[in-house]
Amino acid sequence: MESLKIIIVEDDKMLSTVSAMFLSSLGHELVAKLQCGHQAIEFCRISPPDLIIMDVHLDEGSDGIETARKIGEFAQIPVIFLSSDSDEATIRRSIMSHAYGFLRKPVNKNTLGLSIEFAYLKSQFDASVKK
Repeated sequence: MESLKIIIVEDDKMLSTVSAMFLSSLGHELVAKLQCGHQAIEFCRISPPDLIIMDVHLDEGSDGIETARKIGEFAQIPVIFLSSDSDEATIRRSIMSHAYGFLRKPVNKNTLGLSIEFAYLKSQFDASVKK
C-alpha cells in the first residue's frame, strides 16, 4: 500500500503519540496531531489529508462524529473512529455517519494498519462508483 497523509484527532496525548508511532512504522506520513474538532475542520479546509483517525470524544466538548460530518460537507476524506466506548448508541452514530472504520481503544498496530488499508481502498472504490 502507498504511503498516506494522515491526521490524528485525539485529545489524549499519550494515545495520540502511540498512534503516531504506529503510523510511522506502517509507512504512513503523520501530517498533524490535533486535539479538537475545530482544529480538524480548519486543517482539512487548508490541507486535506488522505485519511483521518478521529476520537469520538474530543477536547473543548467537541464530538468526533459531528466533526466528521462537518468535514464531509466540503471534502470526501475517509474517517476511522476511535473510542473507548463500545455502547450501541456510539457505534450506531458512527455507522450512520458513513464511517470507514471504528476501532476500540487501546488500538493494536496491526488492526490499525488493516483498518487504514480497508478505509482508503473503500473510499477509492466509492469515489470511482460516484464518477
